[in-house]
Amino acid sequence: MIRTSLRNKFIILLLLISVLPFAASVLFTYLYTRDSLKDQFLQENVNLMSLGGVHLESYMDELMDITLSFYSDPAFINYLRTADRANDYETFWTVRDELTQVLYANENIQRVSIALVKDKRNIFVSKSRVSFSAITDEQMADYAKVDHSPNHVYIETMPGPDPKGGASSTSFTILRSLTDAPSTNLLAYFSIQVAPARVKSIAEKLYMPGQELFSILTSEGVPIYSSDAGYEDPGLVERIRGLKPGSGTLEWNRGDFHGIVLYERIAKTDGGWILMKSIPYENLYRQGFRITKINIAIGLVGIVLAMVAALLVSLRITSPLRILLDNIRRIEKGKMQVGVESLGHDEIGVLGESFRQMIGRLNHLIDREYKLEIENKANQLKVLQSQINPHFLHNALQSIGALALKNHGAQVYALVTNLSKIMRYGMNTDEDKVTLIREVGNAEAFLLLHKERFDDEFEYEIDVDAAILNVPVPKMLLQPIIENYFKHGMDLSGGKTGTLRVEGRREGGDLVLVVTDNGRGMKPERLQELYGQLREDRRGRQGEEPNIGLRSVYFRLRLYYGAGASLNLANSESGGLQVTIRLPIENAAEGEAP
Repeated sequence: MIRTSLRNKFIILLLLISVLPFAASVLFTYLYTRDSLKDQFLQENVNLMSLGGVHLESYMDELMDITLSFYSDPAFINYLRTADRANDYETFWTVRDELTQVLYANENIQRVSIALVKDKRNIFVSKSRVSFSAITDEQMADYAKVDHSPNHVYIETMPGPDPKGGASSTSFTILRSLTDAPSTNLLAYFSIQVAPARVKSIAEKLYMPGQELFSILTSEGVPIYSSDAGYEDPGLVERIRGLKPGSGTLEWNRGDFHGIVLYERIAKTDGGWILMKSIPYENLYRQGFRITKINIAIGLVGIVLAMVAALLVSLRITSPLRILLDNIRRIEKGKMQVGVESLGHDEIGVLGESFRQMIGRLNHLIDREYKLEIENKANQLKVLQSQINPHFLHNALQSIGALALKNHGAQVYALVTNLSKIMRYGMNTDEDKVTLIREVGNAEAFLLLHKERFDDEFEYEIDVDAAILNVPVPKMLLQPIIENYFKHGMDLSGGKTGTLRVEGRREGGDLVLVVTDNGRGMKPERLQELYGQLREDRRGRQGEEPNIGLRSVYFRLRLYYGAGASLNLANSESGGLQVTIRLPIENAAEGEAP
């Protein structure tokens, strides 16, 4: 019903007409908006990264200029050229004053130190103390990194605690060698330790916390600043380090990150640092998702309104049709008394009025045909009974007459009594159906008469389940079959004794009656011919007497039960004929006493 309902089809069609174009529009809008916003968003971030690189380069230029401030003091350079110092005290204070000036040149400088190569000494100046110490071999190895760096400048990070997540920044140190320009004679190694505050300030302006990841890395890939400590993928860092200097973007899908990575590399003279920004796809497409959600919400409102309109229209169209359908189903169940109210003045209203008039005519025709059928059944039963009784009465009266000649009065009385029962049972044409016990009683009276006629040459047996004795059956069901045996099947040749057995039982919802004899039986071709005669309602071959008894039983079964009952003929194992009647049990008070 759901699949074939006109209302459902109408609603589904309307939904398809509205949903499919809307879905295609939303998909196209989403893809176009997503790509447009992606390009715009990436360009904005590229510009932002470029601006951040400029600021970082400017800051590093400022720090580099500070490291070159020594060359602007010729007296200090001449002092470093001097091979022999007057005394350690003079050296200490001369160097300390110069380092102090550098220390306060920038608020983020935490400590300044110089390694005097000739003196083999380190002098350290911070805002809280001044100290000096001898240069160790390990320190000289660290200073030697400067000699292999561009412009004799090397930047290294300060070791700190292992990151545990969250934003983190690290102090860094700028190492520079002081040479006796224009020669390359080494005078000293100079270093300044810088706090990360300014770098952190620049970095925090270049990303959105919680939505993007950002790092500033040294040229070796060591983090100076990280928005989420420890998030940097070593593979990603190595890939960016291997790219050409400048800026660019790349897609990265590994581990927990899937998105776009932007990078910017500052000049090598300023340390060659790398600015790296990672943007997940969900954040990259966030704006596109938001616009798409708005479009979907608007579309859903439109679809709901369309569904409501479709439902109202379909109700106006299909509700009258449903009323007609319900009435048709009632008619299918045999309930012909149905009422159809006015369904309007449109085409459906005209259909409803025509249906009402048709039902009226059908009821009139059914009443007429039903009365004709009842009358026809009564006439058929009377004709069948009139066909059966004369032949039986002839034989019965012959038996009674023969017995009377022998003056057996008691037996004559019993025979006459049985004959009267049979005649009274058969002549009462007002009954169409009787209980099985009455039908069996009539059959037994019939068999007793034939038993008296044939004496020891005939035996019979009746075995009917007591639980089905009150089941209603068509009248004169067993007697025609029994009479058919005496008329066509009984065989007493060679001293043979004729036998007949009547059985009755219940099988599921059916009543089964079986009449079995040991007579002549029927040849298979004769059985087929007889079945054909019954099905086609025709007589036998010319000059051949038809099986009136079997025909009467067969046609009355069809008359009362249609295809629900059956009559089956077969040769029994004893050599005679077995007739099986199967009919449905209806409204039987089974188990009651007869």
